Amino acid sequence: MRINIAAPQIKDLIEKSNKVLLLTRANPSVDGVCSMIALYDILASLGKNPTSATTGRVPEEVNHLPHISRLMDRIEPKNLIISFDYVEGMIDKVSYKIEGNKFKLIISPKEKRINPEQVEYSYKGTDYDLVFILDSPDLESLGKLFADPEFYSTATTVNIDRRVNNTQFGKVNIIEPRNDSVCAIITKLLADSNIKLTSVAADALLFGLRASTSNFTKVNNPSTFEAASICVASSGRFGTQSEMKIANEESIKTSEKNFFAPKIFKSSSSD
Repeated sequence: MRINIAAPQIKDLIEKSNKVLLLTRANPSVDGVCSMIALYDILASLGKNPTSATTGRVPEEVNHLPHISRLMDRIEPKNLIISFDYVEGMIDKVSYKIEGNKFKLIISPKEKRINPEQVEYSYKGTDYDLVFILDSPDLESLGKLFADPEFYSTATTVNIDRRVNNTQFGKVNIIEPRNDSVCAIITKLLADSNIKLTSVAADALLFGLRASTSNFTKVNNPSTFEAASICVASSGRFGTQSEMKIANEESIKTSEKNFFAPKIFKSSSSD
């Protein structure tokens, strides 16, 4: 789905959500982590109670970014599940009662009582009503965060990536192979959704843009410059606004010159 088409739907999903989960692939990229931190800060500012998670090695380059200490390596399941061996017709009824501060689940068998040694307890399911999965080609790339496939099959999942081979696993899929980074996609998506960038989000996205393009020296799509301009206009952490503007205009001018310069390709031949 194109960014401009997806933007109204994304805005509506965010407005209706109460608890949002943000994920990126195991052993994440700088681009994926920066995208996640940016969305985390924006969603927190909107009161959406976000949670961010990834597994494996997180790049050292992002250790200075805000919220990095909030990254989790697991999704805590919420629902308590009680299970035991079952034969059809063996249960008469299931009920509960509350005595003081105790909740009691009552399982009444028709004949033989249930063997307590066969009773097992586990946890499953979460209460997130919106999930963003960033910079991940498929659900399996989430590693151990993909421990509950049933959750992902029922959750409202937004899949944002730039890989041609992305498996389109989301309820909403925003796949832009021509973009230089997921940070560029996120910046454009938020702008088209009329969702204002926080300064923290702008700085995180700008950091991701720089990391993905070697500080704007390896740019394949002009949308990267547009995203950088949006981020600089919203950022206030690294120097004054004027200093940021001057510094980034110089980077963008240099990169634009390289981008539009004639390309010379040399063919190799063997004698």
